[in-house]
Amino acid sequence: MKSKLRVLQSATAIIAVIGAALLSGCVRCQLFSDSLIEPPGTRAKPIEVYYREIERNNGYSITEYKIVSGPSVPVIIFGVRGNCTIARRENWSYFGSEKLDGVSLGWSRHRLFEVETAKGQTEKNEEERSKFFSTSDCTLLFR
Repeated sequence: MKSKLRVLQSATAIIAVIGAALLSGCVRCQLFSDSLIEPPGTRAKPIEVYYREIERNNGYSITEYKIVSGPSVPVIIFGVRGNCTIARRENWSYFGSEKLDGVSLGWSRHRLFEVETAKGQTEKNEEERSKFFSTSDCTLLFR
């Protein structure tokens, strides 16, 4: 009787662990999306922007971004915040972004990808600015 009870308890524990693992995996498998739509009259040019992750693979994500209206700096920062959200979720120390072709009308498509720490710290673009983003630089966007 004791051995049957032990087997039953072990089976229940294993099922609970597997269930928890699957459930936590489902939270990670959701694709990120966000939008900001200010009501008319909020400012001279109310913000209306959309950001969505359309595909996720190992080491990169494909995102789309659409600006309908709003001041240039806030709407661009909204897209950067979406990129940072994905990089933080994936635990990337450094990440890059490249524009892709073949997008729906009004949307811009980008590939976000993880960058090695050494590469992220040293590679510069033509203007001698860092070529990649650091997730530590994203901290200010999440206060």
